[in-house]
Amino acid sequence: MKNKYIFLVAMFAVAGFVPLAVLAQDQSEVNKEIEKLKEENREQNKKINANKPGKSSFLFTGFSNLTYHQNLEDTDDSKFAHAGFSPITIWRPSERLMLETELHIEMEGGVHGGEAGDGHGGHGSENEAGHEGTTFIDLGYANMVYFLNDYMIITAGKFLTPIGTFNERFHPSWINPLPTSPLGMGHGSPLPVAELGIQIRGGLQTGISKLNYALYLSNGPVLEDGQGDPERAGSVVYSNFSDNNKNKALGGRLGWLPIHNSSLEIGISGQWAKNVGDEGSVYEKVGSQLVVGDISYLINSTSLKGVIRLTGQYSKLMVDDALYKSDSTDIAKGDSEFYTFDNTSTFYYGLISYRPSKSGKKFIRNIEFVYRYDFGQTPADSKWEFEDARSTFGLNYWIQARSAIKLAVSIGELSNIMYLQWALGF
Repeated sequence: MKNKYIFLVAMFAVAGFVPLAVLAQDQSEVNKEIEKLKEENREQNKKINANKPGKSSFLFTGFSNLTYHQNLEDTDDSKFAHAGFSPITIWRPSERLMLETELHIEMEGGVHGGEAGDGHGGHGSENEAGHEGTTFIDLGYANMVYFLNDYMIITAGKFLTPIGTFNERFHPSWINPLPTSPLGMGHGSPLPVAELGIQIRGGLQTGISKLNYALYLSNGPVLEDGQGDPERAGSVVYSNFSDNNKNKALGGRLGWLPIHNSSLEIGISGQWAKNVGDEGSVYEKVGSQLVVGDISYLINSTSLKGVIRLTGQYSKLMVDDALYKSDSTDIAKGDSEFYTFDNTSTFYYGLISYRPSKSGKKFIRNIEFVYRYDFGQTPADSKWEFEDARSTFGLNYWIQARSAIKLAVSIGELSNIMYLQWALGF
């Protein structure tokens, strides 16, 4: 009898459990279907909202600076050497599309309006042809951007060349810790700043480390053959917007961040252009290769009560040998009609900065100490031969996160100059 009651209880339990289990399973399926419909509804709303007027995102930002220049070897060489305004606009009409542009609006030309520098406080040629200062407007970059997925972005237009890190990350005057650019970098320098073409870039997680990459195809550099300016024969320029030949340059950068907090980055980049001479000319088959290595390390030190930043970059530009025609003056002096040289240029720099950001006193927290050593060498026996090594000591006071007053003294083989700059990012 006892076994009979146990059997009946078990049967009733099973009879009650099975419908409940079926009901729970059905409810689970219903919940899944509801969540699916909700997700579809959310995605549909995103598409509808993206097409509504006034729903796009727009950002107006940029930077400006004023730089004072004092030659320590010539007291007469004292001037406010540069004033510039660089507005940056970013328009995002949808989740995946974006347009970003940067303009350089700068004072240039003339004794009274004279602008000296590369547009970011660096060294450049000074135009003193007239007495009227003019305003120079240049398109720094203009990119159409499409976010393909979490790992890949496609851009097209005029973009900052992803060679090394200085171009893309430190060229704005309020980010660069010194008033000048390293030798070889900046507008009008032997190394590329911006190019016209298409680019694919992105990043991915690899365990605790990360990788970022950029791969681009551009019009590439143009070889100066000396016909227009004999003093620049053999040099290359990157403002090849009309494209002097049908060949394209291939370049890119690979960055590795081995530490989980991304404080260390090691990068290698380069560009290869099979042809840089004008199509149909004797220089058509001349090619160029650019190889660059860079490193960045940020140390947030409790014991030193502040932040230490280490950055460095090594660049080597190689252009195929070619024969260049001597100008008539040199020929009259007895030089041969043609000449050549080993067309290799080398540039590198190392920078260390320290900011006592953990100090208990506000004034101390806003001070930054900077030192940079840079070196530049262009080909010997060229008409544009150049070699210089500089040590630059800087002391910055940060008025706020995007604005600093920078005092720097640059001691080099060719000149000793003091700079005072007020840089403002907005």
